[in-house]
Amino acid sequence: MIGVFSNSDVYSTATLYHPLDISEFAEFCKRNRYPVMENTNLYHIVFWLYNQFKSYRKVYDEFQTHNGFEIFEICKTSYSPNCACFAIILNDILISLGHRSKAVWCLSSDPKDNECHALNHVWADDFNSWIVVDPSSRSIICNEEGTPIDLLTMRKTIYSGELVYPHRNKTIRQPENFIMEYNNYMRKNLFQFLTHREQGLSYPLDHNAILISPIGYVPRQDKDWVQTTDVSYIY
Repeated sequence: MIGVFSNSDVYSTATLYHPLDISEFAEFCKRNRYPVMENTNLYHIVFWLYNQFKSYRKVYDEFQTHNGFEIFEICKTSYSPNCACFAIILNDILISLGHRSKAVWCLSSDPKDNECHALNHVWADDFNSWIVVDPSSRSIICNEEGTPIDLLTMRKTIYSGELVYPHRNKTIRQPENFIMEYNNYMRKNLFQFLTHREQGLSYPLDHNAILISPIGYVPRQDKDWVQTTDVSYIY
């Protein structure tokens, strides 16, 4: 039986993260033809980011030693980003644009399973709520009606046997076979979450990480992670 997380009304609001300053970010945008505009939405950003890289290169897995903009430059020239790279890059871009974002690693219950999936939990003013953005899948995760959902709703939906829907934009869903594969994959990887105390700190993972596990579950002990049942850290 899947355990439940503890309830908490205490949300982490401390921000110790230092994004690129205005001139540095402006230079990054100019150099990479980033479509900065006042009304640019998450769909535009995710679509732009997904299309910046070549998929046939060796996957870059040294993301813990770099910030998102460094990872972007490395993958742009020599590698393909994995899901963690995508999440860290998007996180840093959103923070630099003034958005609230957390990179979150979704893990299974099996301590021997080293496969996980990284995505972003982002505050969306349009919906007055947190929503799941999955940049490596070029998607914002929605319910059946097409409304973006938060991470805990995503977890509850999939574990109840219903489907979540990765949207490519506000009206277009991913292909049906992709939707089924995505739900099956995330059903395994939504058991517990790994993130950081402070908004924006998506690296380095060790020594700053918070592992959020269901009540009654004994998580792995071989990592230098703070272990808790408090879901407030994903916000």
